[in-house]
Amino acid sequence: MDTEALKKSLLKKFVEVTADRLQKIQLGVIDLEKPNAPQASDDVARELHTMKGEARMLGLAAVGQLAHAAEDLLKTTSEGKTPPRVATDLFLRACDVLADLLEDIPGAQEGNAGSEEMVRSLCAASGHPEPALKPSSPGGGGISRPARPLMAKKAPPPAPVAATGPGTAAPPAAPAATPETPPPRAEGEAQVERKSTGDRTIRVNVEILDAMGLVAGDLLVESARAKLRTEELDELLARFSRVGDGFLRFSEAFARSTEDRAHLDRMESDLHLLRDDVFRFVRTNADGLNALHGNLANLADSVSEARLVPLSTIFEAFPRAVRDIAHQQGKQVSLEIENTGVGV
Repeated sequence: MDTEALKKSLLKKFVEVTADRLQKIQLGVIDLEKPNAPQASDDVARELHTMKGEARMLGLAAVGQLAHAAEDLLKTTSEGKTPPRVATDLFLRACDVLADLLEDIPGAQEGNAGSEEMVRSLCAASGHPEPALKPSSPGGGGISRPARPLMAKKAPPPAPVAATGPGTAAPPAAPAATPETPPPRAEGEAQVERKSTGDRTIRVNVEILDAMGLVAGDLLVESARAKLRTEELDELLARFSRVGDGFLRFSEAFARSTEDRAHLDRMESDLHLLRDDVFRFVRTNADGLNALHGNLANLADSVSEARLVPLSTIFEAFPRAVRDIAHQQGKQVSLEIENTGVGV
């Protein structure tokens, strides 16, 4: 696979994964107004940091810039410097802008009016300077975020603010070192998250599952027919046994000499051996068919189950919709959805 084809493949995968990630972020930021806000904040931080890193690796600078600005706002919200309701409104708007950028690759790379306005709004609420659209990375990594490109575009004052906000008040060298400190921790957490979830779920084309379901169904039907043929074979063998017994009795009546009697004994012995071998084969074949039929039934059930999706995926948009309507009407609404793990 050439470089361009690989990049297109990675970009397609990023768009798919980020769409799911945005849904998780929306559900998480809504929880910033609830008692489980600390846990929700941690979950959203991991998703944002992972999105930022992946976007910058793929050259989607505007997505990375917007995720970075959202991270800064999330930090000030966790510190109690930004009201959760204000932050949640901005985060939800940012998710909409990011969703639009996923459908506008040039805009995701260079930014557009919507993304620029959203970054300004996030930074105004957090008090942090606007992150550079394309941070330089002398060492080749996407983690470091020097302040020099920011100083070239903006007035000099923002650089000291970025240095003193997150932690130690160090002079000029702090801007380059300070942003590097949080990302490695968050990145490690994001990798653990991906390993813990990625091993359990994969994306499979529905057409492939449908084809597998048809094959499993056909094999299941054929195994049922084989069981019926085994039952027919049992009846044939029972008839053969009756005919053999009758033949032996008939032969005994006509056995006159010792030679005839010896020949009859050999025939009787061969008939019994043949009958035992055939019945042994029938039993072995029946056991194999029963095991095959059970495995095919499990396969058909598994394929059918794989085509199901959790009920929660259908109602993912409800929390935000209920929150927006409640705010418009000036009411307090608590949405609870039960049995979200049921497959449909």
